[in-house]
Amino acid sequence: MHDLIARGTILCQLALAAEGTVPEWIHLLPVGPEIRGRDGRAFRLEDAAAVIAETEAHRLSADALFAIDWEHASEIKAGKGEKSPAAGWVQRLEARADGIWARVEWTEVAANEIAAKHYRFMSPAFRAERKSGRVRSFTSAALTNRPNLALTQLNSREDGKAMNEEQIKALCAALGIDPSADPDAIITAAQGRQTVPVIGTMVPKADLEVALQRAKSAEDKLATIEKAQHTAEVDRVLNKAKDDGKIAPASMEQYRAMCSTAAGFEQVKALFETLPSIHASQTAGLKQPSKGLGLTEEQVELCRQMGWDQETYLQTLRDEEGGAR
Repeated sequence: MHDLIARGTILCQLALAAEGTVPEWIHLLPVGPEIRGRDGRAFRLEDAAAVIAETEAHRLSADALFAIDWEHASEIKAGKGEKSPAAGWVQRLEARADGIWARVEWTEVAANEIAAKHYRFMSPAFRAERKSGRVRSFTSAALTNRPNLALTQLNSREDGKAMNEEQIKALCAALGIDPSADPDAIITAAQGRQTVPVIGTMVPKADLEVALQRAKSAEDKLATIEKAQHTAEVDRVLNKAKDDGKIAPASMEQYRAMCSTAAGFEQVKALFETLPSIHASQTAGLKQPSKGLGLTEEQVELCRQMGWDQETYLQTLRDEEGGAR
């Protein structure tokens, strides 16, 4: 299990490296119980919660547990009275499945160096029992490019997201190598590829095509429903305008064409609100007909607004009157 997590962490570093990122959370200790450094020293992390609690007991201030510096200046130079400026301040520790993580407030200088990848790794400093090597508490941490422990590197898109066994097998299959290969062999194979696939976004081509087709079918169905609803509403508005005597039946298709778009439909509805009723203009109380064709002033104004020929309009009225008889 520990080997799996270590392999997942290494592969995560390879697949998720990102330019210009400054992590809020950093990996300080890998999962225990046994922790072995590159220099051969061995330590034990038996109780992550206890380590966090003891570190909390030695908190520097309300907003800082301990400092992060460069190359362990706090441990090496500070005791000699030399400068050891902070690169950041650890505000909180958290135990996770792959070890202990820290939330950091970075200084501007350190943040710029991390974003530019001048520094890519962390190295923790901690109190440990001399005989057993059991980790007791953190004293500081340092930016370095020569880490002793295998931790998630700083320029990572997702803090602490290690691959599980199935994802590692899938990556090995994509690279064409044995799933039981050691981490170095997997990294070498991946570096030989032009691009490295991110396991979480890999989808078989057939499944992707099915999903895309379903999405298109859903979009087409929605468009059909919306078109049917639009057509029904246009019919309702035009029929009401005709029944109210605001438009002649002969002009229905002309108005329908104007309603083919949503914007055109809104304009037509606004126009209908201003039009007088043709039926009302043929009843008592109307103004005197205009000279020539025998249309009322309201009918002449309607023809003017709609761009209709007055003689054609008059003939439409006569046809309707004849049909009514």
